[in-house]
Amino acid sequence: MTLSLGFLVDTLVAPGAGGMLSGVPIKRVVVDSRECEPGSVFFAFQGEHTHGNEYVEAAFDKGAIAAVVERGRPWSAGTKAQVADGIGPATRAPIVVPVDSTLWSLQRLASAWRATLATTVIGVTGSIGKTMTRDVVASVLGVRYRVHRSERNYNNEIGLPLSLLGLDDHHEYAVLEMGMYALGEIAALCDIARPNVGIVTNVGPTHLERLGSIANIAQAKAELVAALPPDGLAILNGDDEHVRAMERRAACRSITYGSGPNNDVRAVDVMDSRLDGQEFAVEAWGERVRFAFPLPGVACRYAALAAIALGRACGLAWEELQTGLSRCGACSRFKVIECGDVTVLDDSYNAAPASMTGALDLLRRCDKRRIAVLGDMLELGSYAEMGHRQVGRAAAESCALLLAVGPQTNWLAEEAISAGMPARSVLRVASPAEAISVLGSILRPGDCVLVKGSRAMHMETIVEALVQLCGRKDEVGAPGHSGVESN
Repeated sequence: MTLSLGFLVDTLVAPGAGGMLSGVPIKRVVVDSRECEPGSVFFAFQGEHTHGNEYVEAAFDKGAIAAVVERGRPWSAGTKAQVADGIGPATRAPIVVPVDSTLWSLQRLASAWRATLATTVIGVTGSIGKTMTRDVVASVLGVRYRVHRSERNYNNEIGLPLSLLGLDDHHEYAVLEMGMYALGEIAALCDIARPNVGIVTNVGPTHLERLGSIANIAQAKAELVAALPPDGLAILNGDDEHVRAMERRAACRSITYGSGPNNDVRAVDVMDSRLDGQEFAVEAWGERVRFAFPLPGVACRYAALAAIALGRACGLAWEELQTGLSRCGACSRFKVIECGDVTVLDDSYNAAPASMTGALDLLRRCDKRRIAVLGDMLELGSYAEMGHRQVGRAAAESCALLLAVGPQTNWLAEEAISAGMPARSVLRVASPAEAISVLGSILRPGDCVLVKGSRAMHMETIVEALVQLCGRKDEVGAPGHSGVESN
């Protein structure tokens, strides 16, 4: 069964109102009219400057078969569209569906669609590592099963419904990220997705500024565990005390993973000193099996352990788990880019203290002059100074030159110097633009440069400038991930 236009009208207008459109399949649901294509449905949302109602005709020109618009705002669909208002049955596409709230309607449609499917839904949350864990889990389960996963960073009140609407009845598993900025938001996502399995990667100070305390962040993440049904399964990072405590919130079976001796799935005998991967043994359920994994670093290993735990619970053989892990070379936002004679470690997507120290650990593996270009870590609230100083101590042990970008990295720079880094090796700038200028004057052939910072710092502009400055971009796989997801 595939999502149809008739199902949408029945759900959002009135039961039976879309009967004549039940055979019209929906290829894709979008919230940006520029992404419309033949067979798509456009939900019109308020944008930063304009409302999506203004782009209905443009959506139809690109082949959209329906537009869901908000009442009370002007919209124009030209002469080609029929309005589905419940007065009479909708008979042909394209159609316009007026609603009171496009957000509520998108969520209602996604919830109704999920209720028709037997797909096992897996929710993934945590302060960092969600995207990596999602991708590794999907790769492992995909060895045997038909798996759907969230697109992009679709993990909020809009993105998660869009991910659910990409399901059809041939998918056996769906792996969906769940992010949050406040208490109650993950619970609301669970009301829509009704997860069967929950994976919690960790609890850290990301969004501490919004939630006020680590305890509140843990409570917010635990909403996923509390939402699982009695026949569900919780996969929990047992090395994180806040996550392990969530076992008490679970009405279902739980499996813990990590390196500590009390975990159900435990990594031992770890060999992890390169940029091109790692090896480790797993002890679980009385067995010991060795794995090769093409991604380096602690954060990647935790993602692999979560996937192993779930894979075994879903009936996969050890050999199938190894096959799935071996396919994870591209499961990463972290990239090694060879720019002429300079190596760039691009981990610019986002940052938190744990992921920043993880990235510095990867930089330490480069047998070259090491330069760390580190930007502010935002939304840490009362933990901001402590978190930046923690990273400063790690930077002092990891690089020859430190370029601190942004006002909050003053703490980072101060701590690096206090930890023994020569003051002349610590450079402070206010913006990525200034960082680019400084790098142009200090780079030497053979240097290895790590670039990382919070998303709002736009550190990716530094990577782009380095690529232009140093020569042709050549990505060497996608060898790692320091756990940059920060919702």
